[in-house]
Amino acid sequence: MPRRLFLFVGTGQKFIFVLKVANCGEVLKVNHHFRWLVHVAKSKTAISYAALRKECLNAIRQWPGCETVGGILIVRTNNGRFLVRVTLFGETGEKIGHRASAVVQREMQRRFHLIE
Repeated sequence: MPRRLFLFVGTGQKFIFVLKVANCGEVLKVNHHFRWLVHVAKSKTAISYAALRKECLNAIRQWPGCETVGGILIVRTNNGRFLVRVTLFGETGEKIGHRASAVVQREMQRRFHLIE
């Protein structure tokens, strides 16, 4: 059964929007008065370094032309995030590999946080 979330958005006046959320997924709803995007985010999942590395490598290999990527590097930053870099490109071009790693990095930072 979908949950209902009430969001108060506006400046000076309060506008109430009811969003139906199925399975706590992410929902994008357009505010028809001001054409703003309202984003309801779910919490991040804790993941170990090894599991994150495996997830990122599999996600990069799903990109067209990146099937031969052999290795990636995950660097933890000071602000609690991480960077994903391709180290062994195989037959993949560098431009495609870097583009895939940037997209996968953004996606994985939305979904996971490192626990180690």
